[in-house]
Amino acid sequence: MTSRSRLREAMAPGENGRPPILSPNMIKSSLGDVSCNAAARFLESLGTTTPGDGLDSVINPDIRKLFERDLAIYRHIFGRIGINMPTPAELAQADIDFGRLAELKETRPNHALVVAPLVMSLEKTGKLISEVAHDPYLQEKCTATGINSNELGVFYAVVESWDQIVRDTAANWQLPTTNDDNKWTAFLMPCGDEPEHLNISHDEMKRQNKTTMPLIGYIAYQTHRIYHGKQPIDSETLSLAADEFIHVISERRVVPTVRWSVRDECLEINCTRLDSTKDNMGIRPPIG
Repeated sequence: MTSRSRLREAMAPGENGRPPILSPNMIKSSLGDVSCNAAARFLESLGTTTPGDGLDSVINPDIRKLFERDLAIYRHIFGRIGINMPTPAELAQADIDFGRLAELKETRPNHALVVAPLVMSLEKTGKLISEVAHDPYLQEKCTATGINSNELGVFYAVVESWDQIVRDTAANWQLPTTNDDNKWTAFLMPCGDEPEHLNISHDEMKRQNKTTMPLIGYIAYQTHRIYHGKQPIDSETLSLAADEFIHVISERRVVPTVRWSVRDECLEINCTRLDSTKDNMGIRPPIG
């Protein structure tokens, strides 16, 4: 048995709830001269982490403050429709690494944090917008940004295939998720008014090994912007969203598109062919 194996064994709980011979705090104390960060990394390498709030790995204080604010807003948004968002600590337990997201944010200021479930009913998703629009705290902001719609504008084929879309999105998602029915995740998404890689088709996106954001995450982020009194993105463009599905009428494989309809003052979800290209259509690749 190696020294590392012996140490891991000494840190494991004993029978009948007996505490371990060595606790993580004892290890941290003994490595105090090496520094707490080094101690934490050492404990991580043993498969043992020190308890934290889920954001303890975020070093930059400005980004930590930004993430705390964003998480509070997402928690409020989902709370308005009766859904309890996991705490940062619970998300971290699902291997969602806010430290890495913070490092990515430092070099990508045009990306925003998105925290959302991959799986949620269309009814609940539609209420994200309507509940925020009717939040007394946001009435003035919603009026200023032209948010007067009570629900999403969803094309018929998307309505009919919603369950398949979110199920396949969760099955194909490459970033960590919680182990529950909603499959909560967190990622950074390009948040400029225009998406990236304009005039790209879904087929070409896959050939280039690129991805695009999940529908529910995109809608949650748009709601987040409304909460801040910001204009929704995609006011003159379309973003491709995950995941492809079979059109209920044409029986062809298609992919969702999303945009902010200035005319109708609502988020609009439609679909397009997998090989379709448009000058004003692109993707928003999630990173994490």
